[in-house]
Amino acid sequence: MQPPPSSSALPLQHQLAVLWAADPGLTLPEAAARLQRPEALLMAARVGADVVRLDDDLPGLLRGLADLGTLTLHVDCRVGLHRKVVALRDIGAAEITAICRGEQTELRLLLSRWAAGFAVCTPGVPASPMGLHFYDRHGDSALRVLLSVGSDRAAFARLVAKHRAADQKATPPTEALPTPPVEQLPQISAAQLRVEWQELRDARDFFRLLQRHNLSRAQCYRLVGETFAEPISVAGVVHALERCAADAVPLSLAVGNRAAIHVHQGVIECISQVGAVCALTDPGHTLLLHLDRVHSAWVVHKVGLEGAQTTIELLTAHGDVVGTIRPADLNDWRWRRLTTHTALRHKVA
Repeated sequence: MQPPPSSSALPLQHQLAVLWAADPGLTLPEAAARLQRPEALLMAARVGADVVRLDDDLPGLLRGLADLGTLTLHVDCRVGLHRKVVALRDIGAAEITAICRGEQTELRLLLSRWAAGFAVCTPGVPASPMGLHFYDRHGDSALRVLLSVGSDRAAFARLVAKHRAADQKATPPTEALPTPPVEQLPQISAAQLRVEWQELRDARDFFRLLQRHNLSRAQCYRLVGETFAEPISVAGVVHALERCAADAVPLSLAVGNRAAIHVHQGVIECISQVGAVCALTDPGHTLLLHLDRVHSAWVVHKVGLEGAQTTIELLTAHGDVVGTIRPADLNDWRWRRLTTHTALRHKVA
């Protein structure tokens, strides 16, 4: 008699069924981690009556969101998640980029990094709410556009029917994440970097500076010094957020992943912390920050598209930016005072 097949030898949809039978509350990212498979492949394995593979007309799909009414935008990021209930009214989508705007909301989408989209067409599909689910070329979630109470379900059905892929069995292309580059010794002196920093005129100049000298953000900030970039602790970040909430300072919060950045503007009404998770909430909006995933934080003074600005930046261990915090009004004196005092009171050891 042949022994029964191991769970890893079963088709992926059967492996998922086994997982959810044992743990019905398991999320799709958690299931992907347990099975050590890209999340996009797990979604593709469920294509059928309830899940539809979408075509590659991403600009057309995104422009159709304006007809769906109120939606729940869900962006998984490397330091947590960003969720907002909003109607998207201003959508500009081209072949490789898109910007979608709603009240106090902006989505900046890097479509060149997207690889697959799926529609969950009925409620009750395990760990996948009804709506559109998009994945990047590494198989990770780029954006989820979920239906809410105010959504037009008839318009959603029409959008899915219009963009149903001809080949429903196609496997999403996935590729391994690139190995982060090894940080090299700077080839520019701190004095020369400060000279070039003061010549910056917009964000593009800053990116060119990093590329020209082969610097990560963290490396650049360490080298340029505290006049332009000062490290603060994670506790300092939370303190700044708490003070902004207490003083009703409108903020612009930008958090995202490799393929999508979600920007929320407004006053944060409530901040709470349980362990390493800091929750920022106001009506219809939630930002969860896993503070233990933030490797370093900086108060940075530089020139951006809107002129001189001071931001708090959250970086990964490889020096990539995963979140920025700035005032909605760059001239808000409360922000200038706060960032100065926060940096001084919360020095990094």
